[in-house]
Amino acid sequence: MEDILVKIKHSDSRNDVCLQIADYISGSIFAKSERLDNRYYDLVKEKIKHKDQWDWHNRINW
Repeated sequence: MEDILVKIKHSDSRNDVCLQIADYISGSIFAKSERLDNRYYDLVKEKIKHKDQWDWHNRINW
């Protein structure tokens, strides 16, 4: 297998609406799984379509 080079660009989410959305979604899933706080997750849960492809350890109770 060849080495894969990855270039990471750090950006401030205050300047990028797409990063703000990603932060919101990941934060809502984190709060649900770590603090059992569903307030924010419940606002977006119907929009999440591919739940099983990245929850490899079945840690999130969808």
